[in-house]
Amino acid sequence: AAEEALAAAGATGAGDAAVERLQEALREAREELLHKGGQVVELGTQLQEALAAADEATRRAEVLSADGGRMAAELEAAQQRALHAAQPSLEEGRGGEYANRLEAALAQLHTEHEALRAERNALAEELAALTPEFFDEVEDLKYNYAQAQAELERLEVARGAAAASGVDEQGPGSCA
Repeated sequence: AAEEALAAAGATGAGDAAVERLQEALREAREELLHKGGQVVELGTQLQEALAAADEATRRAEVLSADGGRMAAELEAAQQRALHAAQPSLEEGRGGEYANRLEAALAQLHTEHEALRAERNALAEELAALTPEFFDEVEDLKYNYAQAQAELERLEVARGAAAASGVDEQGPGSCA
């Protein structure tokens, strides 16, 4: 727009009108640059938040994976303790005591099992939020941010071209 206005000024001799058109084009470019700059900042903030959420989700997934292995080991150990406690002592001849120990060990295993199941369900619920759509949204934010950065760079180049063409940024009344 700045080049067209300069060509029109040279062809028609209407320098003041061309300068005014150039200044209007420069003003519009500045407004667009400010608007796009705000969008870039907003997209950058959204991207940072999404990346932080993704990092947190990855960390939680790693913790959940480690916790799952720990829970399985604890369950196995509890089962072994119950089996060991349930072994009848043939030398002592206590059949009733054996049944009582077996029932107590079984009750303890059920309690531990329910606690581990509740913990597993809570952890699975946390992981459910990490859907493919979440990661698609992060990728969309990255793409939009890159597009806004490119647009901002294009507007800054246009601004530099307008400044290099000799357009006075102060307005039409400031020509000497």
